[in-house]
Amino acid sequence: MADKKAALQSLYKQLEGTMNAAGLKAADKAVITSDETMDVIRYTGDAGDVRLEYKLGALDILATNEEEGKFQNLGTLLFEAESDDWGAKDIRSAANEVAETIAEFFGTTFVTAGSSEKAQQKQKNAKSNDKAPAPVPKKKKAKKSDNYEPVDLAYRLEAIYPEYAGKAMANEEEFGMFLPEEYFQQNPKLVEDILLDIRMEDRQQCKKLFKTFNNYYDDGEKDTQSLIAVTLLGMAAAKEEGLLSVIENYASEDLMKIVNNIANYLNTGAGKRALKKYDDPKPYKESLKERWGKQGLEQAQGQMLDASSLNK
Repeated sequence: MADKKAALQSLYKQLEGTMNAAGLKAADKAVITSDETMDVIRYTGDAGDVRLEYKLGALDILATNEEEGKFQNLGTLLFEAESDDWGAKDIRSAANEVAETIAEFFGTTFVTAGSSEKAQQKQKNAKSNDKAPAPVPKKKKAKKSDNYEPVDLAYRLEAIYPEYAGKAMANEEEFGMFLPEEYFQQNPKLVEDILLDIRMEDRQQCKKLFKTFNNYYDDGEKDTQSLIAVTLLGMAAAKEEGLLSVIENYASEDLMKIVNNIANYLNTGAGKRALKKYDDPKPYKESLKERWGKQGLEQAQGQMLDASSLNK
């Protein structure tokens, strides 16, 4: 997408749910204001203000609340809106990161990018229903979403580690579909960088990583959960003593429980055989698509996730 205005408009639209939850509205009628140095989307509300500043392929997230009174830089992320390779998935990944950052800053609800229109439609339908509304549960679990697929996790990690941007797209182009295990096997340096930040307990990176891991584990389907619990965390924790204690400082209770179980399993005879299959995989063939996710470590992942309740 070489049209930065279109990319920023899409970003603005996808942030609507989270910004509404924080009580923030666009401060400018034109939404996007520009000068010679940058393009800006401003939000304002009773709780505070937000500025999204785009320049030179990067997006700065700045915010202030009513108590502080001055803007804080909450982070910078890759936003190559003027690149032909920058597409809808990249914008959605960036929107999710912005939304998570804003929700955390204001202590409000994070709404997955692109879901606000559906949420608004449900709200309209509820208002038009003559029946008495159902009681609201004390804790509402987020609905599993297409935005928590393995490919979305990959794009999210590439937003945290922008030097790997484009690798997920290359995987999709090579195989005609996104193959997550192939993706991480082809990009071992990404996994090494993730584990290095966890090992060194880089607080800023760990907060970003585990906010992603916790959200995607809670709301993702089994294949996404296994990537996080097994491929990225469990296998490393099984091999490296002391890593579990760092993971425990950031992982949610559910994620920590399964990572601990998987690390223990992978140190058994059956677990070591599964690891051997993973370390020496057969090359991908088009005719084996139906077998993908049903053999080797993928089968062990599903069994471990299903059996996790036995160890509670």
